[in-house]
Amino acid sequence: MTNKRPGAVHIKRRVLLGLDDRADTEARALTYFNRQNLTSLIRELIHSEYCQVISTQINESPAESTEPI
Repeated sequence: MTNKRPGAVHIKRRVLLGLDDRADTEARALTYFNRQNLTSLIRELIHSEYCQVISTQINESPAESTEPI
């Protein structure tokens, strides 16, 4: 059974080895890598924003408060 949608690394390797000469193959591989990078950046941004909100809430809460944040 063959994989109908091979991963970008596999596609790039086939292009470099000359086994796959489709014009859009390398473009698909680069699109895949760009999508993965964008996903990682979005995750990092969400995480940093979340940490900043939590930090702000901690700094603004009164010291004598016994309520959990």
